[in-house]
Amino acid sequence: MPIFALAKSIGTMNENARARVEREYRRIVAELQQAATDMRGASGRDAVLAQTRDALASTMERLISGYNTQAEQTIGSTVWDQLVIAFFGETNAGKSTIIETMRILTNEETREMERVRTGSAQDGMIVGDGSADFTKVYCEYHLKINGKPFTLIDVPGIEGREENYSEDIKRALDKAHCIFYVQGHNKQPDTATAEKIKRYLKDWVSVYSIYNIRGGAGDYDEPEERETLMTEKTVKTEALITGTFSDILGERYKGNISLQGLLAMCSVADFAESRNDLLRTQAKLRKLFGDSNTLFRFSRMFALTELIDNMADHFLEEIVEANKQKMISLARTAYHGIAEELQRQQEATRRTRLLLHTLQGDIRAAATKTQTAIERDIKQVNDKEYNALKDKVCATIDNKMLNDAQRKFAIEQLEMVIPGHIENGINEVVERNISEMNDYINTRKQQIDYIPLAEQLNIADPQKRLGSFFVSTKRIEEALNLGIGDVGGFAVSVAGGASIGSFFTFIAPGVATAVGAMLGGLSHIARKTIFGDERRSKAKQVARRQIEKARIDSNIRLRNLTKGINERIAENRDRMTEAIEHEMNNLQTIERIIEDTQRAITKFIEDIKSKEYGTI
Repeated sequence: MPIFALAKSIGTMNENARARVEREYRRIVAELQQAATDMRGASGRDAVLAQTRDALASTMERLISGYNTQAEQTIGSTVWDQLVIAFFGETNAGKSTIIETMRILTNEETREMERVRTGSAQDGMIVGDGSADFTKVYCEYHLKINGKPFTLIDVPGIEGREENYSEDIKRALDKAHCIFYVQGHNKQPDTATAEKIKRYLKDWVSVYSIYNIRGGAGDYDEPEERETLMTEKTVKTEALITGTFSDILGERYKGNISLQGLLAMCSVADFAESRNDLLRTQAKLRKLFGDSNTLFRFSRMFALTELIDNMADHFLEEIVEANKQKMISLARTAYHGIAEELQRQQEATRRTRLLLHTLQGDIRAAATKTQTAIERDIKQVNDKEYNALKDKVCATIDNKMLNDAQRKFAIEQLEMVIPGHIENGINEVVERNISEMNDYINTRKQQIDYIPLAEQLNIADPQKRLGSFFVSTKRIEEALNLGIGDVGGFAVSVAGGASIGSFFTFIAPGVATAVGAMLGGLSHIARKTIFGDERRSKAKQVARRQIEKARIDSNIRLRNLTKGINERIAENRDRMTEAIEHEMNNLQTIERIIEDTQRAITKFIEDIKSKEYGTI
């Protein structure tokens, strides 16, 4: 394939890879954005619910902002046309030595330029001389391995005054497709170092460890010391390193390479004259091992070059893998961020849910209690008024101090006020019981001010609405044998019965006729029987019996009125409990949004993890 065609093909591959990566970043953002929108749109008047809703929505929006920023930075800083590796590690672990060896092996361009400029060898100048933090600046080296370009970044050490180089470290980590962490000092990483690694290395970065086995020429004096680098001690230390890194980094950790960087560099370097220390070491090692090739093979540097060669062949896959890990990390951050915010709100929402549920039961119980009380108390009002009428009529009949006209007037007045008394009594019963119910519910509501209370069922202007009974005294005189005539009765105003019926229509439709008939029925019964006996004792006996019958009949008829009132109370109960039910549904809606979002995030992570290496 022509060079231009090859470059165009690689460019297309890069563009496709970038587009696929951007698409997947947008997918999880879209899930979070929809959840935040749904959360903001969730209904609910409860203060705790609103607080929870707003807190969760704000958390999602913050996570979206952070996710977008991270994604944009990653895509923008990612090198899409070649592999980028950052060398990271403790001070004096030997990372610069290994990088210098790679520069020499790949005939790095700036190395050659410096050799031409000075007219002399310059190898070893980037390698530390034992002082702390020798690498004090961020350095990039652009190399080729078997014709494939890649970049190595030498980052200042993470021990000593690394805070001075934090921006350089961040820049390298943002740019690199993977990290080589150089572990030296022939020991397992301690806890402090491990935590520092974890702090610096982001969740999405793929990490390889390099165990740089330390030692100078004096460590290989004996023939058995030159048989293999992978001694029993080395193998044991390597196992400790891989175990520790796996525990610290989890899926981010990809494996370890053990090598001897100093031996590798000495096998291929043309050291500058100023590096007498390295020249002396090189001479001793070449003498001990016989030739440079043997020294290079013993160093196991080939394990690193082969890995980099393979990674350079598949750098797009490495880029995709790095971004997949970052997506997973950001998705997990979103998941845990939402879960943490939900947990912060859970106690308040738990109390709210319990309060709503309890209040719902309290309202139902209070409504039932009120309905029972109203039914009981209305009967008591009716019974009281009829019993009082009974006593007063009998007293009027017995009252010998009254003349005919006075008895006529007194009985007329007694019966005339009964409708008003009954209606006033009902009004007081309804008002008192509903007020008591509202007071009880109000105390139970606590901070829930959006739950409505029962409406008052007031019965106003009873006399105006009910009218009055008008009594004819002519027949009374006859019943009392006052010489005026035979048996007769009360004349009842039809308007009186109709008035009270029309008033109660608003409480219980269809009750009008019944109530009017009830109040009219008393006078009808009374006119037939109360004064039908000439004797006062007989008249009282008849009066009591017939008034009692009228009382019973009135109670029966009042049941319709009570039913209408209780229906209105039931309507108020349902209105209150429905408001609570709606609020509990709102709370469930919020929880469902969270659950759906978390499921979507989990599925996203599973989808990403299920894709083959280097694909997305």
